[in-house]
Amino acid sequence: SSGVTAAAAAMTASLTSRSEERAKLFGNRFKGSEPTRRGGDVDMNAAHAKEMMERQNEAQLDELASRIGSLKEITKGIGKEASESTSFLEDLGINFDKAGALMKGTMGHLRSMMQQKGNKQMFKLVSFLVALFLLMYFLKGLAPSPSQQFLHLREGNNTAPTASTDR
Repeated sequence: SSGVTAAAAAMTASLTSRSEERAKLFGNRFKGSEPTRRGGDVDMNAAHAKEMMERQNEAQLDELASRIGSLKEITKGIGKEASESTSFLEDLGINFDKAGALMKGTMGHLRSMMQQKGNKQMFKLVSFLVALFLLMYFLKGLAPSPSQQFLHLREGNNTAPTASTDR
């Protein structure tokens, strides 16, 4: 019981010292609510009310401090994200500039090739396109068609048909 009383006295002294510090800094807000003496007794209701207000103020200050800390962390996160996004966009701009320069060079080469009167380059280009077309045609002929795959799977076979199946 004496330990509880000592703890309560220490807490009251702590709150009183905080109140006095606050009063020195900001002035006393409770000018008319100082405990008064009535026949030698301190007005306990006023002291209790003041103590309750101080506790509420301290609780609100602690809550405000935690919210400020949370906002600070959020602000740091936003700043980090903004700097990363800026860096990414700068890199993207550089890459687009490089791609644009490459496209410009390619277009220049195509223009010069189109302006040349030589039939040798045109023959090579047409030959390449015909060879590519024939290669694609023969490769497609080797693979089974999607309709054959569907019929084969519908018949209950779990294996894909091979290229040697009859069509």
